[in-house]
Amino acid sequence: MINGYRIVLILLILLSQLHIIVAQTQQDRAIRQASIALKERRYEDAIRLIDESQIIAEKLKYPTVYFEGMITKIRALVELGRYEEALSSAVEIETGAKKDSRLMQLLGEIYFYMGEGIRALPYFADYIAYNPTGDAVGRTYYQMAEVYLLQGRYYQAEIALTTAVYHNPSADRWWFRLGYTREQVSTLVSGSERIFMLNSAKTAYERAVQINPSNNEAKEKIAVLKRSLR
Repeated sequence: MINGYRIVLILLILLSQLHIIVAQTQQDRAIRQASIALKERRYEDAIRLIDESQIIAEKLKYPTVYFEGMITKIRALVELGRYEEALSSAVEIETGAKKDSRLMQLLGEIYFYMGEGIRALPYFADYIAYNPTGDAVGRTYYQMAEVYLLQGRYYQAEIALTTAVYHNPSADRWWFRLGYTREQVSTLVSGSERIFMLNSAKTAYERAVQINPSNNEAKEKIAVLKRSLR
C-alpha cells in the first residue's frame, strides 16, 4: 500500500515537471519564431508571436523567458518607430533586472529617437562598457556622435564617429557625417592642425563616395575642400 502511494506521488511529481517542461518549450519556440521574424524584418509578426504566447501571462513564473521575449518585442517596436510603447516595456523590465547590455542599448536608442539625447548617452556608455564588441557597437557610437554634434561637442563627436566607421566601414552616411564633424573641429584649431583636420575631412568624404558613388553631397564637399586646401 505504501509503495502504491509512493508510485502515485512520483507520478504526480513527474507530471508537474512535464507540465513545466512543455510550457517552457512552447515559450522557447515562440521566442525563436519571433527572433526569426525580427531578423526577416517582419516586425509586426515578431510582436504578435510574443503577445499571443503565454510568455507575458506567465512572466512571474518564468521571468528569464519573459525578459528574453520582451527584448525581442522591444526591438521590433523600435524598428516600427513605436517608441512610447518600446520605452514603457523597456522601463518595466529594467526595474529590478540585472544589467543587460541589450536592454541598455535599446533604452539608449529609444531615448535617442525620442530626441532625448542627454538621457540616451548614459545608456549608450553602459552598453559599450558591458559589451564593447557587441553587434550594435558601431550604431551606438554613431548615435552618440549625433548627440554630441547637437551639443556642439565636436571633439567627442569626431572620436565617436571615427570609432563608428571602424566598426562599420561600409556606412557611407557615417563617413559623410565624419567629414562634416572634422570640418567643425577645424574651426576650433589653427595652423597645421587645421590643415590636417580639413584633409581628414576630405578623406572621409572621399570614402563616402567610394562606398556610394551617387553621394553628390559628399562630392560637393570634396570640391569645396580641394579649393580651400590649394
